[in-house]
Amino acid sequence: AARAMCNFVGENSVAWLSAEEQEEASKQKREAAATAGDGGGRNGAEKKTGRVVLMRHGESMFNELNLFTGDADIPLSEKGVIEALAGGRAFDTVDFDIIVCSRLNRSRQTAMLALTQSKTGSVPIHVRGGIGGVRKEGDDNRRQLRETAIEAMDKASCPLLPLYSEPALNERSYGSLQGMNKADAVNLYGAHQVNVWRRSSSVRPPGGESMVDTAERAVGFFVREIEPRLAMGQNILISAHGNSLRTIIAHIMKLTEEEALRLNVVTAQPYMFTYDSQSTDDKPAGFLLESELSSCSWPPKTSDQLVWAADREWAHGPTSRWVAPEAGKKSADVDVL
Repeated sequence: AARAMCNFVGENSVAWLSAEEQEEASKQKREAAATAGDGGGRNGAEKKTGRVVLMRHGESMFNELNLFTGDADIPLSEKGVIEALAGGRAFDTVDFDIIVCSRLNRSRQTAMLALTQSKTGSVPIHVRGGIGGVRKEGDDNRRQLRETAIEAMDKASCPLLPLYSEPALNERSYGSLQGMNKADAVNLYGAHQVNVWRRSSSVRPPGGESMVDTAERAVGFFVREIEPRLAMGQNILISAHGNSLRTIIAHIMKLTEEEALRLNVVTAQPYMFTYDSQSTDDKPAGFLLESELSSCSWPPKTSDQLVWAADREWAHGPTSRWVAPEAGKKSADVDVL
């Protein structure tokens, strides 16, 4: 299947998936929406709107040293631990159904630390094998660990919240740049080349991934596994990385390629979106703002936290709203937590 990263839908949205993947994803979402009232989700037929909180991990030890991290498994710094705790307080009343992280420890650390601030009483438990279960033949150890976690959820005296690790959400690989000081990389390769590697859509650093590569796996996973669950009314916390989350946010908000590449996702800064599976004459099914969550949102702390093109409106207030002027009522909305 041909890549669709640069095939624009309309004039200003990026199609991150192949045509075959888009059709399959649409089919899954239709099926999920059709069964949303049959006990799907925590509240069954009464709940048609799911929430997803996207949160980049806190500062890592490589971030602290200004090193390229990529998909190297580097833990949080002391500052990163504090950031994760603070981020968790922003959504401490949200009752999540599942947590989804990457396979990297800093992602899981951030989710676990953030959930210590929850007022719901749920305790995260790591369920091996990801959302889809153990896929490799002969991986009996992981299969047994998964079964043990599931059994624990059935027998625990307190609510246990399943946490899944998914490699599709891993950070973009920077190949041979990983572990290198960013200033040293500029001195060695030149500022222009380093910027091309970091902020172009299709150019790969030596031995690494392009943004297109990252988008194909991260957005593909989000559409296949997360959106159908949101359509059933589930609340989901995703703890991942700057580049994998950048592509997911771009997909949700229908950003252009240029906007997506300029988007800066800050460490441990959670972003909440809601997904409404019900379409009306005024509004299509999709992501929108849940206005009653104003107590959980505030404008970006700095002007460079989210960067938008000049033809977008970024309105600060109790809730922050992004509007594509030419889209009319089909607007994408976001709570910035």
